Amino acid sequence: MNQNIDLKKLKWIIYCRKSSDTEDKQIESLPAQEKELKEIAKKEGYRNIVAVYSESHSAFHPGRPKFNEMIQKLYSGEADAVLVWAGNRIARNSKDAGDFIYAMDQNKVLAVKTMGGLYLNTPDYKFALSIDFTVSKKSSDDLSVAVHRGNKQKFHENKEWGGPAKQGFINFTHPRTKKRDIKIDKERFSLIQQASKKIANGKLTPLEALDWLNEDMGYRTVRLRKQGGGPMSKSTFYKTLADPFYYGVMSRKIEGVVQETQHKYQKMLTKDEWDIIQIRLGKKSRARQKAHDFPFKEVMNCGECDGFVTAEEKWQIICPDCKKKFAKTKTRDNCPSCNLKIERMEDPTILHYTYYHCTKKVNKNCTQGYLEIGELEKQIDKELQKFEIDPDFKDWAIKHISELNDQETKQDHQATKRNTGNYENLKSRLRRMTKHRFSDSYEESSQEEKEVYEEELESLKAQIEGVKENMEVVDQKQYDWIELSRKTFEFACYSRYWFKHGDVKRKTQILQLLGTNLKLYNKKVLVDEDNLWWIIEKAKKEMEAIGISVEPTKKAGSSGLFTCFDPAIPILLRD
Repeated sequence: MNQNIDLKKLKWIIYCRKSSDTEDKQIESLPAQEKELKEIAKKEGYRNIVAVYSESHSAFHPGRPKFNEMIQKLYSGEADAVLVWAGNRIARNSKDAGDFIYAMDQNKVLAVKTMGGLYLNTPDYKFALSIDFTVSKKSSDDLSVAVHRGNKQKFHENKEWGGPAKQGFINFTHPRTKKRDIKIDKERFSLIQQASKKIANGKLTPLEALDWLNEDMGYRTVRLRKQGGGPMSKSTFYKTLADPFYYGVMSRKIEGVVQETQHKYQKMLTKDEWDIIQIRLGKKSRARQKAHDFPFKEVMNCGECDGFVTAEEKWQIICPDCKKKFAKTKTRDNCPSCNLKIERMEDPTILHYTYYHCTKKVNKNCTQGYLEIGELEKQIDKELQKFEIDPDFKDWAIKHISELNDQETKQDHQATKRNTGNYENLKSRLRRMTKHRFSDSYEESSQEEKEVYEEELESLKAQIEGVKENMEVVDQKQYDWIELSRKTFEFACYSRYWFKHGDVKRKTQILQLLGTNLKLYNKKVLVDEDNLWWIIEKAKKEMEAIGISVEPTKKAGSSGLFTCFDPAIPILLRD
């Protein structure tokens, strides 16, 4: 192509683009781009402007409508030159860049004019334009990596939502840090919360709640650009009701994988309320086990086949019209008897069961049945009750153990004193022997004498290490003894409270502490009798037998109660 081409005779397309997902600077906005490019065309004498294309679309991925129209117009011969703000406005991905360069190879594009320069259809200019595209793609890739990294940190570490605000929330920018985040839209949050709870407690159907929200309360969505500002649609309302974000869980697709985590924002609903709403929407199916965090799962074994015990949940609905009880399944969104849709039911009775059973993976013919979680927790509570102690008794027991520890410490002190003296003597011998090794008399010794000397030296070093380890064991023993005892009595005192009020993790931990070989057999939890807690259980029974107070008294010491705890010392240390 001749570099002396008359640019004024070419048929030009003005192409303007800004990214739809970024806040571009004012100079890069579409109206500003178009204005500047038209001024350049006028200044350079490009009077034959055949088309002006503007689009708000990211160039990271191919598929821009206006860009494709421009390529078609170039191939049709209606245009043969492009006036654009910068090369990165044309392409930030390899496909669009390749398509544009190929159009130049086919002589469909004779010139490209940017704010930074001119690219003609010659090998050197095409190479320079390709470099411009490549740099743009590299910049775009780097930005994408940084965004993904920032999103991961924001999601997992900061527990922050990084997208458009959900219904009841609004986007905002911190005035000091300029950091973008979301916060509660107090008016809308409260209205959606009220509507949701009316559905959860059976006062309104989902459709009635939407009417109440829009008609009675005058709810209007947030107006953004040309969208919003009107009543909430049914699809938006149902999508909001089905979003786990409102009970504290958010999910995002990060690096191609859907990930979930707890967020830091105020919860609108409890998990139970949200579950009931899903049933009333007709959406919640029988829960897949892995989607839920059940307590006690895979902590117990089946008492018949020794397979793992797992957990499931089941939802049932009693139709308010025909009184038919039916199970909610994945495909069922209506009553099987009268065909009434679940979402239109007026205050249906919703039953929820969580039950435990053998997985039957070891023996598919295992005969063990199901145990409902309420009954299971009653049995665990009964086991915890066996060794539950009064806080006063706990304080007294720890005080007594501390006194025993002090006695042992005195005995250990004597041993430590002996060990220390022995240690210092051995070290002195080692220093003397080491000094002798470098003396003239050692050099004059026979080979046999040197071998005897080396054996004695190694034996001395071994003795020193043995004494040193023994001293460390005594010190650690004093700490472990009292600390482990304290934790034991703390657990005995508060385990029932922790079990009743704790979360899934805490409940599971408490069950695990009851024994290492827990079984579920004939709907009964079987706990090993030879666990640590028999010590406390024995003490409780002895106290009840002799009818003494849990207050620390001399009477308790003379009764033989202390002896109940003496065996605990080697057991605690051993474990």
